[in-house]
Amino acid sequence: IPDEQGDIKRVVGVAEDITERKKAQEQSAALAAIIEYADDAIVGLTLNGIVISWNPGAERLYGYSAEEMIGHHIIVLHPLEKHKEYRTIMARAKKGERVAAFDTVRRRKDGTLIDVSLSASAIEVQPGHVTGTTKNSHDISKIKRLEEQFRQAQKMEAVGTLAGGVAHDFNNL
Repeated sequence: IPDEQGDIKRVVGVAEDITERKKAQEQSAALAAIIEYADDAIVGLTLNGIVISWNPGAERLYGYSAEEMIGHHIIVLHPLEKHKEYRTIMARAKKGERVAAFDTVRRRKDGTLIDVSLSASAIEVQPGHVTGTTKNSHDISKIKRLEEQFRQAQKMEAVGTLAGGVAHDFNNL
């Protein structure tokens, strides 16, 4: 505030504590980094199944870039026989329910099928007001191959045991 000669005699100012806002910004940045660097596919959808977010893990797992998927329907990842599964998951999400991880199959951009463990959760901006869903997918192809190899090994062991028993019985004859 100047005096009659124009010299500044007083200063008026406003200060605002932005500590909480800074903490919230840091937490948002940390969450964004977690999603950005996650190995798993993390996908955000509208309640109509339109992709609204697509992390780099989804790009690696499914082969589609974010530009190719954002604004498009997620059903392109579902083989025809999994369309009912899609409708069930989305119906549960609309009710605000969480879908625990389960094993399923999805289609990559190149058309190959991939085994994934998938979970889904409703996105609620306000309690009771579901605006979308988030789906997390983890590649379990290696696990499925190991399980199949283990089953084959068990079968071979059973055949070996049976052959040994037959040989023993034949020897006794």
